[in-house]
Amino acid sequence: MSAALPSLIENLDKLKQHKIELEKLLADVNANTQSAEQAIVDHPASVEACREEVKAAITYAQSLKKELKPVSGTDAADAALIDEADQIRVRAINAINEFLAQ
Repeated sequence: MSAALPSLIENLDKLKQHKIELEKLLADVNANTQSAEQAIVDHPASVEACREEVKAAITYAQSLKKELKPVSGTDAADAALIDEADQIRVRAINAINEFLAQ
């Protein structure tokens, strides 16, 4: 009968270790539960905060839209201006090439 005693003690030690692990797991589950409950409590406030942010963004976008001014001129005038700038660029390149060729 004394031969069974070490086996029983070993089994008891294993059970105690398992109990410690389960208590740690229970503590983690309780912490997660508390976090989830707090998130539920805070949910209406966070939704309202998001609504306020969206309203502010919409108001800002509307104010920017009101500040937009139409661009004067036509596409043809823009193209003519770009063409003129391109001609100046070509003349400058040609002048540089002529200078370097001397």
